[in-house]
Amino acid sequence: MSALDLPLREQAAAIAAGEADPGELLDACLARFEERNPELNAIVATFPDRSREMLAALARRDGGGGERARCASRARRVRALPSAP
Repeated sequence: MSALDLPLREQAAAIAAGEADPGELLDACLARFEERNPELNAIVATFPDRSREMLAALARRDGGGGERARCASRARRVRALPSAP
């Protein structure tokens, strides 16, 4: 099972724990969009280059460490949200 198959909360926790790479997860998400959107016709536009630029800028700015800390903080906030029925 890949991180992409996990619920969003668990994806965030895996990134924060260093068990999943944010770049690999981004690439997997983009690949799944490409795979499934022809049938679903739900995604109007994606910005893969811009997404990768933003991820790279985060890593450069924080040297990687701050990125994980922010992910951990976001994971805690996501876990605090009520679960969907």
